[in-house]
Amino acid sequence: MTKISNKKDDRRCRKTKFAIKSALLTIMKEKPVAKISISELTELADVNRKTFYNHYADIDSVLRDLEDAFLERLFNLIDKNNIWNGLENPAPFFEKLFLEIQSDQPLFKLLIESGEHVHLVFNFRNRLRDMWGEQLQNRSDLDPYLLMCFMDFIASGTVSILETWIANSEQVPFERLAQLICSIISGASHAALHVSVKK
Repeated sequence: MTKISNKKDDRRCRKTKFAIKSALLTIMKEKPVAKISISELTELADVNRKTFYNHYADIDSVLRDLEDAFLERLFNLIDKNNIWNGLENPAPFFEKLFLEIQSDQPLFKLLIESGEHVHLVFNFRNRLRDMWGEQLQNRSDLDPYLLMCFMDFIASGTVSILETWIANSEQVPFERLAQLICSIISGASHAALHVSVKK
């Protein structure tokens, strides 16, 4: 009976959090996060304030939950058994990444347009660092600081291009944009690995 009860609670919890996050995305289309109140969010989500606070501390924590789930999906695309190859040839990973972004483009576009993507960029960069960090430690011939600079370049540059694309009403097909970024990253990765070799 306990297991069944726990499953019902888990299902109810997921349903409640989904309603809250969906409501936040809906309101974000009309106003910035800073101007959204708990009252209007809970009213649209059809939950009471107590229920809201059982799951989230504030509206920012709802936004963080959305971003973290988005990043988790992106980084689940990585072949964790062959991470080093992903650094030497990052194009396959980024091609998958852009397909995933395209599949959830409304969320990504909303985060960019609302200006609520700083946390997303920060975590994206840190996840890249973590992803390759252990492998870099095993390469004593490489300068880890220079490679970390390269990770910053990839994360910040990728998001900047996507920002420009969205700001210009998506004038270029998404597939061409993804190809461009993958080409830049592939070329830059070879140069970065060469420059990062300790002299």
